[in-house]
Amino acid sequence: MIFLVRRVTIILSARHTVKYLIMTNKDFTTLLIRLFLGFTFFSSGLCKLSGGSFGQFIGPPDLITTLSEYDLEGFGYLIVISQVIFGVLVLTQRFSLLGLIGLIPMNLGIISVTISQQWPGTPYVNTFILLLNILVLVYEYDTLKGLVLVKSNSIKTSMVARLFPNIILPIVILMLTVLSISLLNEEGFYINFIGSITMVLVGVNIYQRKTLSIMERSTLFVCLLGLLIVINLQFIYLIFASSDIILGVTILLSFLLYMITSIEKAIQAYQNQR
Repeated sequence: MIFLVRRVTIILSARHTVKYLIMTNKDFTTLLIRLFLGFTFFSSGLCKLSGGSFGQFIGPPDLITTLSEYDLEGFGYLIVISQVIFGVLVLTQRFSLLGLIGLIPMNLGIISVTISQQWPGTPYVNTFILLLNILVLVYEYDTLKGLVLVKSNSIKTSMVARLFPNIILPIVILMLTVLSISLLNEEGFYINFIGSITMVLVGVNIYQRKTLSIMERSTLFVCLLGLLIVINLQFIYLIFASSDIILGVTILLSFLLYMITSIEKAIQAYQNQR
């Protein structure tokens, strides 16, 4: 146990930061995938805790109520709180490796439940999410193998921890998430408000990387804006009846900006090799 704790501490440390290293296309793509995975589970858990007012991508908002019919209400709370915690760990970037590891058994459990309940289409969606989860863990292969190898010189700090070494904002994000969970019996507005602040801080934390290009910043801004719209879609709809169209345009724009950013990075990589 001490052996494992020591290695996890080294992996999550930021002793060898690369603050001024330009992110490769692989780095940027995995960053976007982490945002998607983290938000998917973060929002799914808070949606269930808020009675459905917190916007999300997947999952039945009434899961806890459904499980309570079988005297499994406590198990329901365990599931949704785990979703929130693992999701926000991924969103912090600094501690994302812990969240990604925790999401593997959760994803496997969700897939098994959706298959056993014969939910149409849902197992395919969750399998896709599991594959994304595995993909971003493969990105950290050199780090993960240090957890099981005996030689001390095989331990490497997580690449994500080196790219995003800030510790203060991730801790604030975690504290706000705990506050959101504690408000589960309050009106949904409060959870939405704190959740929105949390996502803004997630963006601020990422934006602290000085080497992000204009296109990368633009892509991230539109992506984060889209996530904020998802969170508050229920309230936005009261003001703008066409809020679904706004969200769709945001998603399309995010994809286009990502494609342009990828092409830009491919050109830069080609020029650097010449």
